[in-house]
Amino acid sequence: PLPGQWTSIPATDFTEIRSMAVVPKQNKLLAGVFPNKDVSGLQILDLESNQWTAVPGIENHIVPDIIQGDTRYYAIQFSNPENPGALWISDDQGVTWEPGPVLPESVDPRCLVLTGDENANILLGTVNNGIYISEDQGETWITPDTPPENMRVQSFAADPENNLHIIAGLSAGIAETQDGG
Repeated sequence: PLPGQWTSIPATDFTEIRSMAVVPKQNKLLAGVFPNKDVSGLQILDLESNQWTAVPGIENHIVPDIIQGDTRYYAIQFSNPENPGALWISDDQGVTWEPGPVLPESVDPRCLVLTGDENANILLGTVNNGIYISEDQGETWITPDTPPENMRVQSFAADPENNLHIIAGLSAGIAETQDGG
């Protein structure tokens, strides 16, 4: 195809895609979505057949971010009145997902980024409590020594040449760190 030509692949069980991650060498796409009733918030698209498949276990949850490590994928779900926010983990390129360790209490998770040596650390951005850091793949969470003044974190960007340089997109501006968190 020529540059600028797009092909649409419609979806029927969800209304908008919030996050995506490509599964290398599998020709698949993981999509965190805003699901319709009783539908998974995490979908897999086979890019050859253009068929969507729901990932079981994450029904009725919005998945705002998916990130890919060397061998592991992480996804987060929004909190809602019935369920706290949650971390989900896949060790098989997104085919199956298991609930991860418990997130800090009363957080509304929005975004994730991997940082540090071999992407060992996870940063969690929240819309109500700022940033949390995990140095053990989500088992425990701490807050930064000097957190950003604006506690409403919407997104992260990692410098591809220095994964300790992280920029947080806030509701009004940015904050950055040069030490991975």
